[in-house]
Amino acid sequence: MLIEGIANLRAILGTKVNAFKKFKMTTDRRVAPSVARMVKVYRNLQKAIFLEAQQATIILEKNMLKKYHALSFKRILTRDKVFFNSLLLTFGVSNYNDLVAKKILDQAVLLWIVRNANKNDYKDLDPLLFPEFIYEEFQNVKKNVAITEQDVLEFRSIYKSLFPALSQMIPEVYNVGDWTPRNFIVAGTVSDRLTFKRPTNNEVFFLKRKRPRQALVENKQYATNFYT
Repeated sequence: MLIEGIANLRAILGTKVNAFKKFKMTTDRRVAPSVARMVKVYRNLQKAIFLEAQQATIILEKNMLKKYHALSFKRILTRDKVFFNSLLLTFGVSNYNDLVAKKILDQAVLLWIVRNANKNDYKDLDPLLFPEFIYEEFQNVKKNVAITEQDVLEFRSIYKSLFPALSQMIPEVYNVGDWTPRNFIVAGTVSDRLTFKRPTNNEVFFLKRKRPRQALVENKQYATNFYT
């Protein structure tokens, strides 16, 4: 995603800003005062340039999230109260920041993606809770992407840490539909494709994928706007 590239660029710019902030010139009699002044001016100018560019990436990121109507996982949790209550009962979290602090945000995202894939099995819930584009991407991955031995090894420990305990503790959520290891592996791919985590606050967003040609045109337009 272009937005991930922007986040990576901001991180690089951040290292440059920090480097110039920490830079201290040691002077001695062999360095002329005029040279020392020029070095300090250069340092300050470079720091200002990188800092301004870093701020520009933050603004661009916000604009892109708004343009593509990014769906915040934090908002999902406030709307899907049944799911959030299951996290409260299981992990003892009372808000989004608790998920981050306990390092279980990624697991929560995977659980909700699988829940979304099982949306047709929940008869008493509003279907609008479950965005269609996430459901469609899940079905597409499940149908077309092969599962490798490495995938199984990667998700085995995560799955065993959650099941069958969850299905026994909260069957109304985790014993409805298909909660097999395969679906968790598929959810991992869906997460890689559709989610973006803001480095500034760890907020996860779901973004609808663009068709290749459409994405190319929009990326070029954003690049043009950024550098002009």
